[in-house]
Amino acid sequence: MKQIWPNYSYSPTTNVLTLTGLNIDVDQLLLVSAPERGRIMYNFADSTVTASAFTAGANTGLTLVASTAGLTTTAALVIYYDDQLQSTAITISNFPASQTTTFGAVTGSVSVLNFPATQAISISSVTIGSLPAISGTVTALGISNLPLNMAGSGLGFDNSSRLGVSIIDTNGTEYSNGAPFPTYFTNSIPAGAARIGVVTASLSAGTAQIGSVTASISGTVPISISSVTVGNSVTIGSLPAISGTVTANTFAVQGTAVTTSNFTSTTASTVLANFNATRQVLTIFNEGAGNLHIAPGATCTTIAYQVRLSAGDYFEVPNHQTTITHSAVFATAGTARICQLS
Repeated sequence: MKQIWPNYSYSPTTNVLTLTGLNIDVDQLLLVSAPERGRIMYNFADSTVTASAFTAGANTGLTLVASTAGLTTTAALVIYYDDQLQSTAITISNFPASQTTTFGAVTGSVSVLNFPATQAISISSVTIGSLPAISGTVTALGISNLPLNMAGSGLGFDNSSRLGVSIIDTNGTEYSNGAPFPTYFTNSIPAGAARIGVVTASLSAGTAQIGSVTASISGTVPISISSVTVGNSVTIGSLPAISGTVTANTFAVQGTAVTTSNFTSTTASTVLANFNATRQVLTIFNEGAGNLHIAPGATCTTIAYQVRLSAGDYFEVPNHQTTITHSAVFATAGTARICQLS
């Protein structure tokens, strides 16, 4: 069959054309043209525009003899070749009733047209001689385009489909259109199996029971439950003994040494509380009347501070700043009460 090959690289400097990813012999290359230049670059039937060298391989290459004038490495080329494969297309039309037709090996496509209303098609078997090696991901497809009814306790066929499909289980029970088809585990899970998958149950209001699950677990199995709402009661038969250390979260013991002081500075930055490695609590209450500016460290101004307390405001220094030096300054005359616990 005649094909166009789109992947190539071309060098006008050497006039070498490389057919990327194509492995053909010289008798398969038919024509190479540069349509933007209106020029034939290769013609198997014209000795003036053939190739001076031809190398077959994974990336077939050839050295052209045609003019390279006006061509660049990005020149648009059209490359025709013959893949030497045969394709057979069969079209069947206007079958009379009860017609039987047998075909041999067919490569290509088959079209069936204009069957009478009662015509039946029967395919006894399909034989595949050989397949090339397959790499990557292979997905097996089952029956497609069947209207399915997923409501109910199992998988069933929609009553409206009228497919006439029935499924018979190993017990001889037949499940026809619309009947749910249950799924069972008939064999025990082999020893050492760590997981059999994930089961998600979506329950609506009023659901009384979804069945029961019995699991025999040995060893250590991690279980993660985000939330559980229990309407009635839960009974736990027994719990294994707990060993190790159990720690209860409690509040840390506060300091016992209390120091109080007053702060009235209206000058430049003044130390409000010096560094104290054992201090656990540091609080400041602005009794008034001016605004009090406070900052961690040795420097504080009315425009560079951590917090500003108006008259009647209270500030408790954060835990991670408790032990360090704090400085303060009043914008106008005022009094602050300082309390420290160590």
